[in-house]
Amino acid sequence: MIEGQTSAEALALDPLGQSSYELHSRHPTRSELWIWTWLKNNGYAVDTFTDADFHVGSFDPADYAGRILTSHPEYWSGEMRDRV
Repeated sequence: MIEGQTSAEALALDPLGQSSYELHSRHPTRSELWIWTWLKNNGYAVDTFTDADFHVGSFDPADYAGRILTSHPEYWSGEMRDRV
């Protein structure tokens, strides 16, 4: 990740610096970046967490007024379901 670059911006680039959209336009990352970008562009404060973050409890969902689960989280552990 480049200094000052957000994680979502880093996800949008492959190691060659090419847009993931150009290389992998059907990958779920594309839809997640659309949602993330729309929220940021419309003034929403956005924190991004992975399925693994939900599983291990690295944040408290109660600290948030809402949650958006993008794309299609497929595999849920019991811990993940309990924390949502």
